[in-house]
Amino acid sequence: MLVISDEDFGEVSQRIVGKMDKQREQENRFVLLDITEKSKTIGYFDKHFLYDEKNVKVLGELAENLR
Repeated sequence: MLVISDEDFGEVSQRIVGKMDKQREQENRFVLLDITEKSKTIGYFDKHFLYDEKNVKVLGELAENLR
């Protein structure tokens, strides 16, 4: 699952964390593309990419990681 965030979206409930863990058991991954570096919930994601308009190579790295 790819989440694109331009702001911190608060705490992730334990119910959601549990569902994420069950999905990981089925080899699903959770990837965050952070637009503003304000997200404080990066620990819930398997990969974190910070978008930088001056270095758009991050989008290529993100695409490669999603394969």
